[in-house]
Amino acid sequence: MSFSSQFMGSLCNGHFNCGAGSGSNWGGYIVADYNIMITRFTGTLNESIDPSCPTTYIQVDDFTSSQILADVPLPSGVNFFDSGSLSISAPAGHRIWAGVVPSISSSCNLGASAGGDVYINVQYVMQ
Repeated sequence: MSFSSQFMGSLCNGHFNCGAGSGSNWGGYIVADYNIMITRFTGTLNESIDPSCPTTYIQVDDFTSSQILADVPLPSGVNFFDSGSLSISAPAGHRIWAGVVPSISSSCNLGASAGGDVYINVQYVMQ
C-alpha cells in the first residue's frame, strides 16, 4: 500500500547562495486502522540538489504523539531516489506524516541549486 506527499518549490529555504527561493510542504499523511510498517520511499525531484548543499531529509512524523519517527537523507545530484528497504513502525489511529525538511542552504556554492519540486511515494504494509 502507499500514500503520496510532495514539496512544491525550491528547497533553497530563502538563502541567497542558491537563488533565495522557498517552497512549501504539501505533505501527505495517513491515519491507519492497524499498525503499519513503512518499508520504502521512492520519488522524483524536478531539479536535483547540488552536491555543495547540505543534506536535505525526508522526515516521517507521528503528529498525534509529536514524535519524529525517521529522517531519511535525500541524495544530491539525482532526479530520482529510492530509500532502499526501511522498517519504520507507526501505530494505528495516529496521524503519520511524510514530507521534506529543507537544509540550511546558506552553505551551497553561489548559484547552486538546492533542488526542488519533490514528489514522494511512501510504501507501507499493515501489521
